[in-house]
Amino acid sequence: MIDKLLTMTYTSITDYNITAGLEVPFCYVNSVTGGVFMPLILMAVWIIFALGSYFIQKEKIGSGDFPMSLAVAGFVTSILAILFRLVKYNGVPCLIDGLSLAVVIIVAGISILYFLFSKD
Repeated sequence: MIDKLLTMTYTSITDYNITAGLEVPFCYVNSVTGGVFMPLILMAVWIIFALGSYFIQKEKIGSGDFPMSLAVAGFVTSILAILFRLVKYNGVPCLIDGLSLAVVIIVAGISILYFLFSKD
């Protein structure tokens, strides 16, 4: 058992062809973290867009429309997630998996429905 643990091979950055494109380091980081890195990036983008658009509205107009900010953030994040899903390394999508893409699209849909049915 110990011998097997000591001789296990792990992927390193040298296993990837870094000159293939800008997405290759992101594919490597995402594979090392077990596919958690890019969904966290998408969550950060969603939070930044939602809070950023809300507070910009609040500063410019005097009141912010939070459901609209959630809808805008959901739309932007879903477009970014679709683009991440299209990136492939060696013919395999490497940045985001199908489940994460589905979750992002569902959250965007719920945000848009919340915006459409809000009282404001």
